Amino acid sequence: MRKKKEYNENNLILPLMKKLSVLLSILLTLPILFGCTVSTKDGAVSVNKDKVSVSSGENEVDISKDEVNIKTKDGSVALNSDDLTAISGEDEEIIMMYVGEDESGQGESLLDPIEGEASGDGAVPENAKCEAQYQEAVAANADDYSDCYANPDYGDCSGEFSGKTINLVLIMDSSGSMGLSVGGEKKIEIAKTAAETFVNTLKDTVNLGLIVYGHKGSNSSADKPVSCAGIEEAYPLSPVNSEGIAGTIRSLQPTGWTPIAGALEKAESILTPYPSTEYANRIVLVSDGEETCGGIPAPIASRINTSGISGKVNVIGFDVYGAEEEQLKSIAESGGGVYSPARSEKELIAALSRQQELLCMASEKRDWAGDMRFMAECKRRLAAEQRGVAAYIREAEVSCRSYIQDRYKEREASMEAQMDEMQEILKAAEPSAGE
Repeated sequence: MRKKKEYNENNLILPLMKKLSVLLSILLTLPILFGCTVSTKDGAVSVNKDKVSVSSGENEVDISKDEVNIKTKDGSVALNSDDLTAISGEDEEIIMMYVGEDESGQGESLLDPIEGEASGDGAVPENAKCEAQYQEAVAANADDYSDCYANPDYGDCSGEFSGKTINLVLIMDSSGSMGLSVGGEKKIEIAKTAAETFVNTLKDTVNLGLIVYGHKGSNSSADKPVSCAGIEEAYPLSPVNSEGIAGTIRSLQPTGWTPIAGALEKAESILTPYPSTEYANRIVLVSDGEETCGGIPAPIASRINTSGISGKVNVIGFDVYGAEEEQLKSIAESGGGVYSPARSEKELIAALSRQQELLCMASEKRDWAGDMRFMAECKRRLAAEQRGVAAYIREAEVSCRSYIQDRYKEREASMEAQMDEMQEILKAAEPSAGE
């Protein structure tokens, strides 16, 4: 092992070395160039076949294959190829230099970075040892849960047709708040684009109807009665005609109030002639806010779900938070459906695409009880993994236990969320008791 020399006479060298360390580490790993000099206002770098010179003011470092010479206005030090030298002051970080061939015989010089700075291969992880133990814990206990997660194949309309016709009533919010912007674009325009995309993906075996509210009157108190009563069946329930319904969607303008309860009652009246013994009835509500016309939507959603039509009410909350979002969630829960948040155009399109999957699932013959048993088995597999990782953590180094536990919680939360999503999808697509 090579000896270490210390140069503690003064600390003037250290700032220079810190500034130049990364530059030198790059230069010295490149093939030697001939007669190359680069100058700046702060100094110069000269490279030839025998030596690399770096100067800054009165400070200079010359590096050759066999020797390093460091000169400052207060003195100098020469280091030969047998030295592994630390240059430091009492409270300074240590810079390690190794000059000459490395143990593999490759490379003529190497200047390691200051601790905490990135090396040529990237920054050294602060918890490399603990991360390695975490990876070992997962590798020893992890299972593959890809078959347990929400997957478009569950609703790709490739299964055997159940014989029931799908009735879908889409309820769109065109109230005044939809005129506000998200990401620089008005919410109503984003909703129009997403709804058109959704309609264009529907199979022609689906009957589709469109209800809109908030598009009449204004959001002033004087116009509230007109706006709250202005719930319109903008497109009658019939086999999908994407171009016809898209034209209606494009014409919407946001102006008024938000009569969600009244819109659900309108949807209920449209679906009443279609018993669940012959039809799978679904409602999708897209709204950016809560009821503002005095109605109570959740009991109506519950009635739709438990009546002879056995309708399911799915809700998409667009850029909605707090108490308003809680009301929308309660509508979906009461209506036997699922709530999906959307904060952007991309998320809104994705949430409506998921509705297409749910419709396909509802139209197929499925072993619903088997699906739910399978999801329960997924949860049991995850629980077994959790126990295995917990046992590993108890035997891990004390200094790494918290790190491993925190890292695993991230994995655990992600897997549980995806399994819960799949369960929600099955719940929303599964026929109601009367279907």
